[in-house]
Amino acid sequence: MHTNTKILFVDDEPREVKYFKKAFGKEFTIETADSADAAKQILKADHDNIAIVITDHRMPKEVGLELLKYSQNKYPSIVRMLTTAFCDVGTAINAINDVEVYKYIPKPWNLNEFENVLRDGIQRFQVKKEQPSASSQNILDEFINDCNHWLDYSLHAYGDEYVYRSGIEALACQYQIKIKKLFTGTDSSQYSNQLTNVINKNFLSEDVLKTIKIQENSIFANIAPTISQRKH
Repeated sequence: MHTNTKILFVDDEPREVKYFKKAFGKEFTIETADSADAAKQILKADHDNIAIVITDHRMPKEVGLELLKYSQNKYPSIVRMLTTAFCDVGTAINAINDVEVYKYIPKPWNLNEFENVLRDGIQRFQVKKEQPSASSQNILDEFINDCNHWLDYSLHAYGDEYVYRSGIEALACQYQIKIKKLFTGTDSSQYSNQLTNVINKNFLSEDVLKTIKIQENSIFANIAPTISQRKH
């Protein structure tokens, strides 16, 4: 068990909270909250020990993205994740572009994959705390990791080229801004060009986009009959 760090899980449905604790409580130390307000109180009291905030999106009073934005502003080292039963294109793009969400996790969960994501999130939190200074290679590696997560999610939950491309472009914009803040002159231009080359070669290549297109019809064919039954 990861005893030195905690995961804060936020959902207004008791059944979801119980399921999350049952699935991951033996491996991780878990705090729970049933609203954004309750989560904020936990963060204020124990933010030094919380590695991950993962929240459902559709909750009363304040949606999950707003809570993650609060966490981003107040406690930027905490890793932010969003989970939802709905494939909401706007929410997914905003999660990446505005809140820098590390992982967008669709419901129902694949528990094995989810556990690996939580492990990665804790490791990411620890690296942030231990190595606050950034290098160009660190930024590039982080960018590639985030793009790989978005590619994986797009294949499993959307299979839509427009949504996928928009997410990659949002990530690229976010990291280009980071490069400009950290580097100047020729260094800034060089690292920016490296990032652009990585995008075109690895994430917007013809082969990758073709794979996304192949998934589109089958993904939405599976989602359509069940989406109305999922949690609001």
